[in-house]
Amino acid sequence: YYLMHSFDFVRRSMTEVRVSINGRLHKPDTFPIPLNGSKIYFMRYSNDTFLVNWCPAYQGPLKPLSTDTPRGMTIDADQTNGEISKVSAKRGEHSVAVSFSPPFPDVTRIEDKNTLQGQFVMAAESEEAGIITGTYRANREENRVQIEMHPGGGWQPKPGTLFLKFLFGAVSIFRSWPTTYLWKATITLRPGDEHTMDSGWFRVSSK
Repeated sequence: YYLMHSFDFVRRSMTEVRVSINGRLHKPDTFPIPLNGSKIYFMRYSNDTFLVNWCPAYQGPLKPLSTDTPRGMTIDADQTNGEISKVSAKRGEHSVAVSFSPPFPDVTRIEDKNTLQGQFVMAAESEEAGIITGTYRANREENRVQIEMHPGGGWQPKPGTLFLKFLFGAVSIFRSWPTTYLWKATITLRPGDEHTMDSGWFRVSSK
């Protein structure tokens, strides 16, 4: 989840651009309409960014929820049943929160052969940043819990200028790219021992 605050587009005049991925050069796209009288590349930049590595790939022991959360993170959980209603991250003036409805369940309390599902909303502190919406699903079969989170609602921007409103409306990739990914996790419950998790993001389409 990457936010670019007060971003601007790269001007084509007096700018040298070189894009290389794995040693292969790529030609940057250009925007057909001038912005404020300048021709621009389809590239943005900002010196005020906020990066959140949400649900990074992980393989190993699954620690129980505790008050020792990483610095800048807040987890709103029910102290009785362990259900999580919101997870927040903050750095300086910027923050992001993921809210679950209904609250995300404690995986150790899911009954065998039962499936729980709901929705989530990811939002930043700025309304103009818009929101990302999606669904979650947790299914237990014996001692294994399969979890999926899919941002299928995509990004719903709330642009602050007419240009950005036109841009985000005309170029669907800005809004649809989150829908092309799916987070999956397999949790193995080991009563009396450490539970384990194997998780990661997977590409499910190429819109």
